[in-house]
Amino acid sequence: MTIDLTVAVLADWLPRFEAPFGENGFTTPYRDRMKLELRISESDTLQSVYERAIDQWHPVIAADSQVHPERLIETAYWCWFYEPQDENGLEGRYERARDLILIDEQGHAVWNLPMSEIPYGHILRAGDRGLLRGDPRRPYLPMLWPQGGGELQFGWEAMVLTWHVLEGLLVARGAIALGAEGRRRLLGRLRRRKVAEDHGAQLEARGGDPHNVARTIDRTPWEPEELRMVMGVPTAQDAEDLLALFGYEPSAAGTFEISDTEEAKILRLAEEDVFRTFRSGVTDEQLRPRLERLLETGETPGYEPPDALVDEPHEDV
Repeated sequence: MTIDLTVAVLADWLPRFEAPFGENGFTTPYRDRMKLELRISESDTLQSVYERAIDQWHPVIAADSQVHPERLIETAYWCWFYEPQDENGLEGRYERARDLILIDEQGHAVWNLPMSEIPYGHILRAGDRGLLRGDPRRPYLPMLWPQGGGELQFGWEAMVLTWHVLEGLLVARGAIALGAEGRRRLLGRLRRRKVAEDHGAQLEARGGDPHNVARTIDRTPWEPEELRMVMGVPTAQDAEDLLALFGYEPSAAGTFEISDTEEAKILRLAEEDVFRTFRSGVTDEQLRPRLERLLETGETPGYEPPDALVDEPHEDV
């Protein structure tokens, strides 16, 4: 199957490119951007699309640019697709290729792939599922030097420990921030964690750590059978258990949507707190005081980054 793409340029301050390539910054309306028509196959990778566009445009880095990479593909780090608001310029979007939620040939979600390993067919299927931001047939070539680093990781073993500690505190101490019915419902959700114990390793093998699974569930309303397929779990009940653990409940339309109940809010606050606070390892002793405060006040402690974030070279190419 062949795919027709319209590739648009995004080039701004790092590195600085000579005109006309360098005149396609964040404030440039989409209609005024340099664009290129490409015909590719489903097996062509995202990186190969970028490389073909670079080869056809031959961008030149300005002599006074602060950054001069050895290979121009090293500046293609971010990954964006056209959205209607881009007619007024790009703003507020930073997503890496590794952040994409992808769908493989079996219909299963795949995460955390470098651009050199992302077949474009994975991107199209993600778009069809509503898991992609923007139009997959209208990608940008974003020539912008990567900044930041210190990627946070949080595995299923740590997530299950979080739910286990939270359950223990509820049973032993109760929760001032929850009424009796909210405590009962929260315990019911927490006791569905066997789905993560049974299938967490399988999800992680496809890049599906708890944060990536939570991002995927957040992206669109789900029917349990659809989520079962995407997550690659055996039953629709497994999918419902995942939805419950991440704070979702059935809507009148039959899909699962974020719940505004008090117990769902506590659950999501606990998950968001551990996602941003800890790296790959966390202990009962680290979790307990944070979760105690959450149950007592309905608020999480202040966030203290575990390590300073520093600029690091990326490994997508």
